[in-house]
Amino acid sequence: MRDKTLTLDVWWADFAVHVARIPDPRSARGVRHPFGATVVLACAAMLAGRNTIAAIERWARDAPQAVPAAAEARKINGPLGTR
Repeated sequence: MRDKTLTLDVWWADFAVHVARIPDPRSARGVRHPFGATVVLACAAMLAGRNTIAAIERWARDAPQAVPAAAEARKINGPLGTR
């Protein structure tokens, strides 16, 4: 039987590499997180059942530090990443 954690780690790394190739459509002003990290965190939140922008933001803010760190984002401390 394969180790599910190892399989998930490999899948996550592959996913992050593909997402990093997506061009960032945002202007540089006000960017707090890399575009790929934002996409990865939004996807993870949606897989966890969050389906609105507010719910996705709450999920990302309440996630343990390891979650945004794995997505190469900084910890989200307040509404939309502000303090």
